[in-house]
Amino acid sequence: MSAAVANSSTPSGDYVASFSQNDQVVQVASDSANPQNNRTQVAPVKPGSSPFDCLKRAWFSVRWKLSRCIFSRPVPFLTAKLDLKLGDVLITLPVSAVVLAINANLCAREQVKESGSLPMIAMIVVFALTVRNNSILLTLTGLPFERALLYHKFAGVVAILLSGLHGLAYLLEDAGIAAVQRRLGGGVGAGTPLIERQTSGAILFYLLAALWVFSLSPIRRRFYEAFLRLHWVLFIAIVVFSIIHGAGGVVIGLIPWALDLVFRHGYLVQKNFRGGLSKPGVISQQQVSMSHLPGDILRIQFPRVHADTGSSFKYEAGQYVFICVPKLSLLEWHPFTISSSPHEVLVTIHIKALGDWTKKLLAAVRSLRTEPTRSWQRHSPFS
Repeated sequence: MSAAVANSSTPSGDYVASFSQNDQVVQVASDSANPQNNRTQVAPVKPGSSPFDCLKRAWFSVRWKLSRCIFSRPVPFLTAKLDLKLGDVLITLPVSAVVLAINANLCAREQVKESGSLPMIAMIVVFALTVRNNSILLTLTGLPFERALLYHKFAGVVAILLSGLHGLAYLLEDAGIAAVQRRLGGGVGAGTPLIERQTSGAILFYLLAALWVFSLSPIRRRFYEAFLRLHWVLFIAIVVFSIIHGAGGVVIGLIPWALDLVFRHGYLVQKNFRGGLSKPGVISQQQVSMSHLPGDILRIQFPRVHADTGSSFKYEAGQYVFICVPKLSLLEWHPFTISSSPHEVLVTIHIKALGDWTKKLLAAVRSLRTEPTRSWQRHSPFS
């Protein structure tokens, strides 16, 4: 059997998959919370697939089986409290524990150079998972955006712990060298290579710790704009001091992020949002309306079937979109649940003004009055 998984998932992390079997396409929608909602559709497959198509379906088949049997299977208590699935219990947590144990052993043996490799690899993973929804990496792996974000945070914590063990190895080695030199009647000069490495490494560790502190949920939710700006500043500083410290390999993790950035801004924005003179965007600016409702609530609406292109915005109940208003910020994309029915003429999104960004959006809509909103982009991870 060969398979291909659609780029879609439910908010709970379940998968919607399609695979071919006996010259038919079987589409399966899985809902682990409500098994009665599972549904299957069958459609014919065109014969004569290319070797690339066969390879792609084979990969998607393996991906779907793993996600269905392991990675998306919930675990009592852990899934509800920590959002950990069976795959995390079997793979993510044991691998992390083994990696930490290895570095702790290297630290105890004062193996400074060797203990620095694992923190660098962990940081590569952190940078590689710095992706958005509909990215190339997530499309190839089938990893839902929410899980990628979770693993990004988890890998960041592991990287900090590994870096701490690496720094401790420095201190243990330094203490041993100092003791030997004291017995020989000398001292450790401030300009020795060991001290220089310690300085850059200490700064790097403090930067990582600061990045983690400012990423904690209470701070991130209450001061999102400050979090976003600090995230960028600290990220750049971490890359710079990693190179100074001799861990320049972390830039490898920037390759997926850079490719994803080019793909989204160089291709998706042009294709889906801006369009051109001969082909308007999927959502033309004149078709989007924003209005202020009582209770500091904003209502965003646009046609499900667009008048200029005839394209249809397809979605399911409970799904969400990422919204960016360039007039407020080019870097901020915020998720909001679609509040309309998939069969309504207008797609409707209701936003409660609570945080800094939503309050700014409310003020902008109030100032526009009846004028159409000129700066709008939407990015859906599902449609």
